[in-house]
Amino acid sequence: MVVWPADGSMTRGPDLPAAIPAALGFGVGERLYVLGFSKGEKGKPNHIKLFSIGTGEDTWTTEPEGPEGGGSSYGTAVGGKLYTVVNN
Repeated sequence: MVVWPADGSMTRGPDLPAAIPAALGFGVGERLYVLGFSKGEKGKPNHIKLFSIGTGEDTWTTEPEGPEGGGSSYGTAVGGKLYTVVNN
């Protein structure tokens, strides 16, 4: 959902290209980045998925995959960079 803080209204935004059960979101400049683990295929490595969308865009950009893992992921944005910690 896209929330408009000025009046509290909400509109439906575009769906992510993959389901991410426990997604993290970060604003960097004029882009929103969403990352997390999607359900991978059994027996195959699972990498962090990263998607971004900018102001005025109506589709998500699929960014390069992040590190391998499968547990929890944590992160932050500092100085225009995204940092993630992966719990394997």
